Amino acid sequence: MKKVFNKLLQLFLTLFVISTLLFFILRFLPGSPFDEEIALSPEVKQSIEAYYKLDQPIYVQYLSYMKGLLSGDLGESYKFQGLSVNTILAQTLPSTLALGLMALLFSYFVGVILAISSINPKKPLWNKSVQFFSNAASSIPNFLSAPLLILIFSFWLDLLPPALWEGPSYYILPVVALSLRPMSLIIRLLRYSGLESIRADYVRMALAKGVSTSAILFKHVLKNSLIPLLAISGSLFAQILSGSFIIEQIFAVPGLAKYFVESVTNRDYTLVIGLSLVYSIILVTANMFFDLLVQIIDPRIQREAS
Repeated sequence: MKKVFNKLLQLFLTLFVISTLLFFILRFLPGSPFDEEIALSPEVKQSIEAYYKLDQPIYVQYLSYMKGLLSGDLGESYKFQGLSVNTILAQTLPSTLALGLMALLFSYFVGVILAISSINPKKPLWNKSVQFFSNAASSIPNFLSAPLLILIFSFWLDLLPPALWEGPSYYILPVVALSLRPMSLIIRLLRYSGLESIRADYVRMALAKGVSTSAILFKHVLKNSLIPLLAISGSLFAQILSGSFIIEQIFAVPGLAKYFVESVTNRDYTLVIGLSLVYSIILVTANMFFDLLVQIIDPRIQREAS
């Protein structure tokens, strides 16, 4: 219980620091959200800034924003008129989370199967093939792997739609593209951990008793490799979320990425801070969840930490 409280306190402090830093950094940068290519007249610009309370002293703006933040109000977007940041999040966050979670689960599923099966000493060709795939997946960036997948599976083979987010068949390519790099990390981690475990005495004894290699790999080796895998899962999810910026843009996924990029370009103060806070909440919560899960599975880690 104390561990959970400390993690929650860490989350609130992180959000406070991020929101405060972003607020003042954005305010002190040159220019304003309403500097257009076609300059507004001083009267119009003054009227707009008064509407959004940007004409008030900086400390008044800060206190007003923090008061709204504590009540769950992230403010109104400066560029997307008529839309609050809360509304934008409600429209886009489900797609981003769905893409990220599907990519994480797909990375686990395929990565674990490939890694454990490639430890089998009786299949050297398969082992080398998995190693090659892992190295290739980790070397190719998202902005290159995504167009390659579209070219092959959409244009050459005509099997899958190239973009949008309108049903299960539309999910496949973005999920695969986003999961390749995390999958390669899972494969390398489990292969290393598995190769260490397979040399253990109990594994050799099981082999001597006639237990099949596949049963040993998936029952014993995978079990011992589970803790290291869960320990890096928070970092994996962070990698997936950061990679989703490019993937959402390429596959026209209606997620947070479009608004995040445009909010920075347009200096949309409230939207930049709101989206940054949401990403921070997701990342800190994911790390906290996987840390607690590791400690539940292996209580020795909790005792050592204390």
